Amino acid sequence: MKATFRHILFSRYSLLVLSIITFALSFVFNSYYTRVSAINHEKRSLTRYIQKNELNFNEVVKDTLLLRKLVQNKETLDEFKSLEQKGYGIYVVAESIFGTQQMLFWNNQSIIPPISSYNHDDGEYFQLLDNGYYVIIKKSFAINGMSNRLWTYALIPIKSRYYIESQFLNDEFAYSKTAHKRIIISSNKTDYPIKSSSGQVLFYIDRRPTSAIPNNDPITVILRVLSLCFFFVFAHSLAEFVGQVVF
Repeated sequence: MKATFRHILFSRYSLLVLSIITFALSFVFNSYYTRVSAINHEKRSLTRYIQKNELNFNEVVKDTLLLRKLVQNKETLDEFKSLEQKGYGIYVVAESIFGTQQMLFWNNQSIIPPISSYNHDDGEYFQLLDNGYYVIIKKSFAINGMSNRLWTYALIPIKSRYYIESQFLNDEFAYSKTAHKRIIISSNKTDYPIKSSSGQVLFYIDRRPTSAIPNNDPITVILRVLSLCFFFVFAHSLAEFVGQVVF
């Protein structure tokens, strides 16, 4: 009985059945990955990216000695290079004696805080600027011996946006070069909110329309490779059987 069962289990046609089953399962997992798993993965990755930069910026703001140097334009070359290498923009703005705001420091030339944000309260904002979407963090601070009102800004890039896309200029998310194939920034409320470290909802993302380029998750790839392996073994076994019958 056991020998008969083993023969059926490992017969060449069982390999063909296994090939068909694994190939069918690959579509099931791919559908799940595309609809649920992929967007949840991107949500976690994007949230971690934002919150990591938020925490980093908070450390910069806590360094009052560094802020004093930035205001007085006395930072060292190493300190400037350290800020320049941040993955987001850092800016220091001061109110002049005439009541206008003046930018005293910036660590990159990609973008600057919009003038409209000067009148905002301290906090976090999500905004579309000239070259893409950003999370803007505004924090006021004070320095002993200075009566000027002082603010520091962080501009965390989320997704680039170009008027004309090309081979070299693509609308990509800052944390991933492939995420734009799976998700979009939604103008409406969805089940996928992106939150700051404080729990504030910054914006929402959603699945990209089904016309997007399909993406295969690792499980799908493994199942399809297994399906091919089963089929090739079946084909080899069938060829051997035919050869024995004919010759």
